[in-house]
Amino acid sequence: MLLLSLAPTRSFNFLDFKYAPKKLSLRTTPLFNAYFLGNKKFMKRSFIQVHKALNLQHLMTPSGLHLGFFMIILNFFFRNKFMQFLILSFLAPFIYPIPFLDSFKRMYLFAIIRKNPLTQINIKKAFLFTFLIALGFGQFHSNPLSFTLSFLFLGAILCAKKNYQIFLFLFISQYLLSHWFGNSFYPLGAIYGLLISLLSPLIFLFTLAEGIFPIFPFSKIWFFTLSFLAEVKGPPLPFSIWSLMPFIFLFSKEKMRVKSLAFGIYFMVGQLSPQMRTASFENEPPVNFQKIKRIKNGVKLSYPNGMYCYRRLKVDTWSTHCNR
Repeated sequence: MLLLSLAPTRSFNFLDFKYAPKKLSLRTTPLFNAYFLGNKKFMKRSFIQVHKALNLQHLMTPSGLHLGFFMIILNFFFRNKFMQFLILSFLAPFIYPIPFLDSFKRMYLFAIIRKNPLTQINIKKAFLFTFLIALGFGQFHSNPLSFTLSFLFLGAILCAKKNYQIFLFLFISQYLLSHWFGNSFYPLGAIYGLLISLLSPLIFLFTLAEGIFPIFPFSKIWFFTLSFLAEVKGPPLPFSIWSLMPFIFLFSKEKMRVKSLAFGIYFMVGQLSPQMRTASFENEPPVNFQKIKRIKNGVKLSYPNGMYCYRRLKVDTWSTHCNR
């Protein structure tokens, strides 16, 4: 049964290092911890791999999909917009201190801005205000990859005018991400992933039900389903920027505006490229080190006492490991 006692995982804390915050976990199913808290520590590696094969890592990062699930529940009990705003505002002080929920916090702020009863703010202005406020509070520096991914995917959705354009923009975004991270891109697997994302409220509901009633075997059914889809995802697609051209000409009459938005997002998220992924960290490295050396996805720090520390960006969080 779901126990509401939070249990942070073990982490180091010495030499004035700004280590990654402690992850939260609940004494419930590994799937619940991964989907609702973003803690993949208890997930089997094979389960994580099938998520990657289908571009479903975002299910394990609390974000807009999770907020959408929460808003469905909220809207079921409270139809009044003002009441929804009050509830969101009341819960904010409890949500924002929780670590490792950066993407969810941005979308939560986005919802508060949209639901405010004082004035109607359109969705694009709310998007701009959300990211400017998050930038001002240092979210980009503390978690550059998470910030950039949120900008990319929410921006891609807002660039589209019609439903099929949203699907294509998200498809293209996943294609670009696979290239930036050096992964193979499987078009059929990406389509599976996008369709599954549409069912995320139902998936989260079953995950929650299993967390409360362990007798419900949703994790096994879900793993079997994803494993089957990962096996039939088809051949990978080689990367070429020119392969994106057919998608651009499928858009509406405002082709030039859509193209400028699409490529604007592409260049805006250059921080994701392997060459630039550690740039923001190097602007303010940890203190007391004697020597700094760039390594894959991070830096190696040497100290006068003979200790070495490796600080790497793993997916969307910084990880630090030290030894002598």
